[in-house]
Amino acid sequence: LDRITGEVQWRQATTIALPTALAVSDDSVAIAGVMDSQTAAQMRQNLANPQDLLGNVDGEGGVMTLDLELGESLRPMHRPPSTPFWVGFNDDDLLVVATHDQIIGYQLTDNTQAWATDLSSEQLAGQAWASGNTLLATEQLNNTLALFDLTTGDCLKRLSLQSISAAAPNLRVDVQCRAGLWYACLPQRLVCFDGQGRMKWQDGLLHDVDTPVFDMLAGDSPASSARSALFLSRSLKP
Repeated sequence: LDRITGEVQWRQATTIALPTALAVSDDSVAIAGVMDSQTAAQMRQNLANPQDLLGNVDGEGGVMTLDLELGESLRPMHRPPSTPFWVGFNDDDLLVVATHDQIIGYQLTDNTQAWATDLSSEQLAGQAWASGNTLLATEQLNNTLALFDLTTGDCLKRLSLQSISAAAPNLRVDVQCRAGLWYACLPQRLVCFDGQGRMKWQDGLLHDVDTPVFDMLAGDSPASSARSALFLSRSLKP
């Protein structure tokens, strides 16, 4: 769609039964999801938390890339070993796909696999954020944040959230990245660390944040001319 006029630019049918992730670069669109229609139907019945099923779907994931201007398929479908929950493009023209047990980088130029990082011992929890060539993702087993280099797939750092916030299993966080610094809002604490995972500062929150959500002023806004400002919002129980 043209975002100004709402005019439809193109339509493209896909063989993905249930999309789970989408990313757009300057010239490409990547769509990831479940290939098997029966599995897709099962996930639709569990839409309250469809991420719970993604880690249990083996061999049913698919990622297709389209030309942004024409909507035409650019290359054969990628078939990761399980259904992706995140897909994106890095600064080096790689298509990066994250499943619960693997992160894979594909070369867009020749459609080959550039690298793959096995995460079977530290499964990702279905939350991920990217900035440039860095991916931050939550891990299920130990309530950790894992920082990955998207040029190599290497894990740069794992940050234990249990030592920062007295959190329950399957911790939910909200994350922003500005000017090379990562900011994570946890139920009881706000933390800031750099692109190598080094802690810059942390601050406790007066009340637990049941659903951590926050945003930041843009760096060029009048209110943030001296320092960037953080705004927090929390859901209040009736």
